[in-house]
Amino acid sequence: MKRFFRLLFMPCEGYMELLSALMDGHVSPTDRFAVRLHTLYCRACGRYRKQILKLRRMLRAIDESGWTAAGEAVLTAEARDRILQNLHAAESEPNV
Repeated sequence: MKRFFRLLFMPCEGYMELLSALMDGHVSPTDRFAVRLHTLYCRACGRYRKQILKLRRMLRAIDESGWTAAGEAVLTAEARDRILQNLHAAESEPNV
């Protein structure tokens, strides 16, 4: 119970670390609940969470053939425009 209360009063930087661990699958159910609760009342962390999730989805969507030998993504102008539009749309979405 002490850990739960400590998590509730953790600064946003701590939640960002927990969110990163959550996406890697290394978080306890208590930590998962604390992260979700924090993102419900902290608009900035909620926006950060949405942006990170959107980036993960976009990176997973890149086909293996879309990478150069140096490990850089090769994107068409249309793909870059779609990514920018999606990022701008995500920033303007209300925090849920």
